[in-house]
Amino acid sequence: MVLESPALTRTERNLWNAIVAEALAYLKYNAYAHKALDEGHPEVAQIFQEVAGAENIHDMNHLRVSGDIGTSTENLRAVTTGEAKEASTVYPTMIQEALEEGRADAVESFAMAMERDLHHLEVFTHALAHLEARRSRAANAAAAPSAPVALQPGEQAPGETAADPRSPSVPRRADLRRRGR
Repeated sequence: MVLESPALTRTERNLWNAIVAEALAYLKYNAYAHKALDEGHPEVAQIFQEVAGAENIHDMNHLRVSGDIGTSTENLRAVTTGEAKEASTVYPTMIQEALEEGRADAVESFAMAMERDLHHLEVFTHALAHLEARRSRAANAAAAPSAPVALQPGEQAPGETAADPRSPSVPRRADLRRRGR
């Protein structure tokens, strides 16, 4: 974990401690909001949710300042590494320790999280492969401008912007029907 790195400055360590504290507050306040709703106190739940939103903003600012938000490709690589570690090492260890201590409730919680992390790993890996393929196609197109880039449905060519559907140059569905298309 980053917090254990001796190479961090005091400010960097403080940023990471603040990130962990704010993330925990966000999680707890949302859980407390759900409990308040279960108990029939929507006004209390609203307060918890509003403050949780503020904690999330604080956390996002700390994370941005820490420099831990990279490009989409870098972020996807980081999360695939993290999800793979959680699913292959972290949760199996936690499950084993909970079994040894007779905590079936924790085993169930860890096992469910591990199963979902495997799914997260799959979707992040797919997104990374898709993004890298798009970048590769765009790079190949730039290297050989005479070769058209095969775009996936809904993709835009690099540097191209989506047409405004309200623009007069884009035919509306009703216009196409009048024209017999």
